Amino acid sequence: MVSILAKIYQLSFHTTEKTIFIVELPQYHWPRLDIIAQSTWGKGKGFIKKASTVIFGGTVLIWLLSSFGLHGFTSNATTSFSALIGQGLLPFFAPLGVTS
Repeated sequence: MVSILAKIYQLSFHTTEKTIFIVELPQYHWPRLDIIAQSTWGKGKGFIKKASTVIFGGTVLIWLLSSFGLHGFTSNATTSFSALIGQGLLPFFAPLGVTS
């Protein structure tokens, strides 16, 4: 099949050079399940570690912003830093219908 396509290519593009081009491919081996399992476990563990770090850090940041305000610790969420940030961003979301 390859020889036929090469001949068609030679006739259609009028090539007269004769070159030898050999590509050696490595032998194909079936993947070993133990290597696949090790690789999957290692990459999955790395992902979970990174994701849990980001999630934990975000949770702590939200807790801090919701628990502290201008006058220190607050149990009223309307006087916290997160409420101040929300009130500051409110004009940007007003065109979307967010009013409070």
